[in-house]
Amino acid sequence: MRLNVLDIVTKELDVKGLYAYSPDSFTRAFNIIKDHKIDVKPLITNVLPLEEVKTGFEMLHQKKHGVFKILLKP
Repeated sequence: MRLNVLDIVTKELDVKGLYAYSPDSFTRAFNIIKDHKIDVKPLITNVLPLEEVKTGFEMLHQKKHGVFKILLKP
């Protein structure tokens, strides 16, 4: 990714990087979902019972049938 430093300076933009998740990242993401600020339903392409977790990982690995996110139900 290339950044135009002049744009950053003249538009007074803040640039932040994140290397890994923090505990706060999960809390913030959960609250965004809980507060319905984004609809995550379109991201879930498959729902499988927990017993089929191996099948789910195989589907993700093989990228079968447009699989993006799999929800595992206990």
